[in-house]
Order: sequence, then C-alpha cells, then structure tokens
Amino acid sequence: MHPRNAPRERGLFSHRALINGLRLLWVLVVLWCEVGAFFYALADCKWPDAPLIQHGTAAPTHVLLISDPQVAPRPLLPPSPRALREALIRADMRKAWRLTQRLAPAAVVCLGDMLASGRTAKSDEEYAAMVAAARGVLELDGRVPMYYVPGNNDVGLGRSPTISTATRTRFVRHFGPLNQVLRLAGHDLVLLDAPGLVEEDYARHAAGATPFAQYTGAPGGPVEFIKTLPASAAPRILLTHIPLAHPEAGACGPRREKGTLRRGVGKGWQNTLDKATTEFLLRGVRPAGVFSGDDRDYCEHTHAGAGGNGTREVTVKSFSRAANIRRPGFQLLSLVPPAGGAGRTFADAPCSLPDRYRLLHTLYLPLSILTLLALGVAHLSRRRAPPLRLAPFAPPPPLSASPDGGSTPWGPLSPFTPRPPAMSVRIPSVRSATASTSASGTDTPLLTPDDREDAPWAGDESQFFPPQYALRRSGEQHLRPAHWPTGEHADDDEDAVGFYFEKGPAHSRANSVGTAYFAPPPPPGDAAARTEAWAWSCAFVLRGRVRRITLRAPTLESLLNVREALGWAPTRGAGGVARGMLGDALRVLAPAVAAWWVVVSLVI
Repeated sequence: MHPRNAPRERGLFSHRALINGLRLLWVLVVLWCEVGAFFYALADCKWPDAPLIQHGTAAPTHVLLISDPQVAPRPLLPPSPRALREALIRADMRKAWRLTQRLAPAAVVCLGDMLASGRTAKSDEEYAAMVAAARGVLELDGRVPMYYVPGNNDVGLGRSPTISTATRTRFVRHFGPLNQVLRLAGHDLVLLDAPGLVEEDYARHAAGATPFAQYTGAPGGPVEFIKTLPASAAPRILLTHIPLAHPEAGACGPRREKGTLRRGVGKGWQNTLDKATTEFLLRGVRPAGVFSGDDRDYCEHTHAGAGGNGTREVTVKSFSRAANIRRPGFQLLSLVPPAGGAGRTFADAPCSLPDRYRLLHTLYLPLSILTLLALGVAHLSRRRAPPLRLAPFAPPPPLSASPDGGSTPWGPLSPFTPRPPAMSVRIPSVRSATASTSASGTDTPLLTPDDREDAPWAGDESQFFPPQYALRRSGEQHLRPAHWPTGEHADDDEDAVGFYFEKGPAHSRANSVGTAYFAPPPPPGDAAARTEAWAWSCAFVLRGRVRRITLRAPTLESLLNVREALGWAPTRGAGGVARGMLGDALRVLAPAVAAWWVVVSLVI
C-alpha cells in the first residue's frame, strides 16, 4: 500500500481509541456519582453504640430518624425541568433509603413533612396518591415499623383557603395518631403535633394570652396531650417537627452548613416555637433529649434547665435535597434500657449523604470540558490534510532490448515508461544520432531513436531550437549570426554562454507523445496565454544548446498545492468540524446516559 493511502491512525492514539476511552471514563464517572459516592459517604456511618455498651447491659436498640423527605407525586403533565428535578431528587432519596436499610434499624421515625404538599390536596384520592408516592420511595418490608410526626406540609398550619380542613383526618387515616408515645428500649418517645400546638398558641393569644397553666386547649389537641402525660420514670425523648425556641444569635455547631436557626413566621409555616411554648414543653415533658426537623439544616443547641441541667436539642438535616443545604442527611439514635446507675441511656450520631453539587462541579462539569477539548483538538487535527508523503526513490529501469537486437538507452518516452514525462521537465527533441555524442553530455535523457536511417546531418542543430523558443530560425538551416545576441557568433567555442531576455507570455506545453514534444505557442488572445501573461523568461546558450528559464507569478492552485504539501490545507469547514464533534459527543455520552438511565430506573 502506498504510504499516503495507509491508515493514518492506529493504536492508542487513534480517533477510535479516543472515543472509547472517553466512553469508559464517562461510564465510570456516572457509576461513581450515582452509586459509588453513596456507599463512600455512608462508609463511616455507624450506630453510636460505643458510649452505651457496658458490662452486662443489653444490646442497644437502633432508631433511624429522618426529616422532611417532602416526596412529591409523579407529575401527570408532559416532562418539564421541575419534573426532572423532582425525579432526580426522588431517585437520590430512594438510593439513600436503600442504603440506610443496610444499617438494619429496629424502628424508623419521620420528623414531619413526609409529603411535599399534602395540605393542598383537594380530595381523599389525591391525598392517597401522595401517600402512595411517598411510600414508594421510602418503602419498608413490613418488619420494621415506621412512625410519623405531623409537619406543616402534611396537615397545614393556620387557616387558609388553600388548606383543606380534612388534612388532619387524612393524616390520621394514613400515618397514625397526631400525638403519641412510643415505648422503645425503656424510653418514652413523645411524638408531638407541633403545627397543632402552634395553632393552639395562636388561639391562646387570641383569648387574651392566657398562661398555659390555665389554658385547657382543644379536646384531643397537643396542649391536652402534654398535660395528660402519665408520670413515668423512663427517660423521655421529645420528637417534634418545629424546633424549640433558640436565641437569635445562638450557634448551631460546626455541622451546620450556613447561618443559624432564626425565628420567623409566615403563611402556613413557622421556624421555631415561641419562648412560652418552649418552656411549657420542657416543663410538661421533661425530656432527656429533643429531636426536631423543619429547618432542613443541622443545628445543635442546649436549652437551660432547672438545677443547671440542660436539655440538648438536635435539629436533623433534611433527607432530601434543599436549596439551603448541599448535603442531605439523617440521624442515628441508639437506646439502651436504663440500669441502676446514672450512665447514659441513649446516644445519637449524624450521617450525611453525598454532595450532589460538588459531584457536578468537580466531576461532571470538568469531564464535560475535557471531553469537548479532546474532541475539538482531535477534529482540528483531522481537519488538516495529511503531510505529503513521497514514495522512495526508485532507480531507472535497465536498458531494454530494441527491436533490432540492440540496446535502447532509457528515455522519458521509452517503450517501458508507464506514462509520458512530466511537462515541467524540459527535454529537447533529439532525433540525431550525433546528439548522444554532443559536447553537452548526457545530462538530459536521450530519446529513443525510432528511425536511425533518417537521421539528419550531424551538423544540423536546428532541432535544438524548438518552436516555443522566441528565436527566429528558418527551416532546417543553421542559426545565422544575426540571430545571436550581440557579441556572440555561431562559430565560437561551444563552451561560451550567451544570454538574452525576452518579455512575453510563457507558453504552455501540450502533453504530446511522439515526434513533437513541445507544443507550438498558443495563438494571440488565447485564454491560456492571458492567464499565464504574468511571467519572466530568460533564454541563454549553454554548451551549444539554447536554454530558457521562466518564472511565473504563483496561481491560487499552486498556493493550495503548497498548503497541502505543508499539511495546512483544511479538509472541511467549521460546520463540518462542529457536526463531527456533535456526532462524537453523542457517541461518547450514549453509554453513560444508558448507564445512568439503568441506575435511575432501578431506584425511582
């Protein structure tokens, strides 16, 4: 195969190798971001049993605390950016949920806002569809009980035309009691209806700010529930959706991503309970610990208590992605039955899920830029023509046998020459047998004498002056001295060199084969003459032969040929490069998108 026709790209640096390498890299990145990052983030997530294990104590009971899943139902409308975002959030939650089940909790408690918009459901069927969607994401096998604390998105807060009056009834039907006490591992877990407590607090202020000690509250409401808690020696842990009152400038600890927990209230929401309600809860429940949600970011605060004993409250991170946090999370709670001593009976530890924004900025985005750069460089390099490769020099063929038994010297029109000589090579037509013995030597290849008997007189040199040379001659006669340049004579030594310059068009040569090797000059007005009018010629006599040098102005075609020889010639335009890059990008991303779709389809 000719070197120019050989494949240009092979091995590790070929275009196909680049595409396959990028494909593999993208698939690995997708698998890491969608699966591996979750396993890595939860590799150090362990139950906090070490502070509780003592000699002779029972094995700890493990409770998983999650907050604010806010699962949205699948939209029935055509796909939209919001629907895609919710689908991705739902997929991340389900992956995280499946990993949390590997921790084998004994019970799960959701600290409110199980639904994204349960309070706006117009009918029981719509509310049931929301519940089914939430349980489809946070599904259990039935062996692990799950308990629910009502949140403002589940049952609403305050009165509004957009909030159904039947939301509490629906919540009880699907999730259980609004207020309840769970007994686990010798502890009482008090699950409180915090939105209902806020509404009763509004009613209390409307009634003249009656103190909680004199305020009876609504029948079956949170105030009545707190006041009727039975006396118990078991440690109590308060679980509420809305956090207790915090100092405005109070710190939340190093695990919080930004800001602090601030007071605030609005239509259908309230950031914290007020100070009076917080004191009422701490006196009525006397919790050993408090776990809350709603804020979606982590916060740890200790409330002052009587006798210098404070009550530690942990606001659990949201289990789903939110605008104000980058890493969702959950809380692990370990319980051991109280022993006779005064040792600790419970311990907790936070766990964080992968940072989706960090994965996007450190892996997906840089890899996208790297892919575009790699494909762009590859296509720009392919856009240039390959460098000119010439075949190795081959020696001339050996002398061939002539029909008369002799040997024929090789010439451009030898019977064994594959094609006529290149027109750029100037070869005088020599039919004389004496031409091979002329003083000029054999630097110019000799033509094959096809008829030696008809050779002209050896002294006749008229054949050395082809027609396209602008020298006047007549018939078969010798050059007259008048036609030589001034100072030169025909009988001078052949080594003398004479020059003369001539302005005029440089005539093209025809690709003729046979007796005529130089085409006659084109007639005046010919197109070829007009196109080649810009030329400079120099004719001279060297060793008895007339020579001519012609310098023409470069044409566009010749310049393009030079660009091709240097490897600068574009093979396709910018549009072709863009289309090629787009096609390669689709080929690179197709396996990664397929892998991502398989992962998402398995968990949605």
